[in-house]
Amino acid sequence: MALTIKSMENSLQLKFKIGETGEGKDITRTKTFNKIKPTILDEALNEVALALVGLQENELISIIRNTPVLYEEV
Repeated sequence: MALTIKSMENSLQLKFKIGETGEGKDITRTKTFNKIKPTILDEALNEVALALVGLQENELISIIRNTPVLYEEV
């Protein structure tokens, strides 16, 4: 049984801290940018993410690249 691996549409997620609850827990929001080219290098995507973060008012918590992969049996 052979498998074919296909890269699917990528996305970039930026997670921000926008405040705190009365108990001191972080309140977060995530901004997602879809249709990221699967061929873009991690370093280049990180540069874009940091440029976008520079336009935000809130504190950055994380940068996440979502790269789903589809496995098909051939």
